[in-house]
Amino acid sequence: EDKPHAVWESYIDTVFDFKPRILKSHSKGETNILIQDKNNTVYLINKSGRIIWRQRLKEAIISDIYNVDFFKNGKIQWLFNTKNHLYVIDKLGNFVENFPVTLLNPASAGLSVFDYDNKRDYRYFVAAEDGKIDAYARDGKMLGGWKFEGTDGVVVNPVRYIRSGSKDFLVCADQAKTYILDRQGNIRLNTADHFEHSGNDVYLAEGAAPALVTTDTEGRVHLQ
Repeated sequence: EDKPHAVWESYIDTVFDFKPRILKSHSKGETNILIQDKNNTVYLINKSGRIIWRQRLKEAIISDIYNVDFFKNGKIQWLFNTKNHLYVIDKLGNFVENFPVTLLNPASAGLSVFDYDNKRDYRYFVAAEDGKIDAYARDGKMLGGWKFEGTDGVVVNPVRYIRSGSKDFLVCADQAKTYILDRQGNIRLNTADHFEHSGNDVYLAEGAAPALVTTDTEGRVHLQ
């Protein structure tokens, strides 16, 4: 009977509880693995198990790892955040330009990144512990014109971007309320249906009358 066996093994400095992320770079679409240990050292490991580089951060990564073309030249960098910093790092392990950026407020969730018009003019949104949703431009500076005053409670999931036809929405939720915003942070739709959110994501249900779908802590589905 065939048994599973390791193709390769790689040894890092200490133990980790970070889910390894599989990343693609611009170099012939090669695949690498990014991991962080409990000392907050990040490692990039190639498909043969060789550590390409290691980079020590101040804190643990709390977000997904996003591919971005920061310089708009077809080369990929990786974007992520910790509780207090926003990072863009290249395939050599170097931080890009002004990064890391110190967040205006400590994050309560992983960041979201949106490229509305596919022009690589990225916008980063970070839910904060004080109830604010802080918005940053591509270079990590605060986004001008962002007006959202904040949520009643703490948001623990990344902000979602949803497009339905010609309309688009930024959506987030605290424990009791869903917030549906436009690109400037204005309330786009008011939601009167308040309930205890399960913490699951909000999704768009397409149809004749599109609706946002989420669940409460008792497993009930809510359409908004």
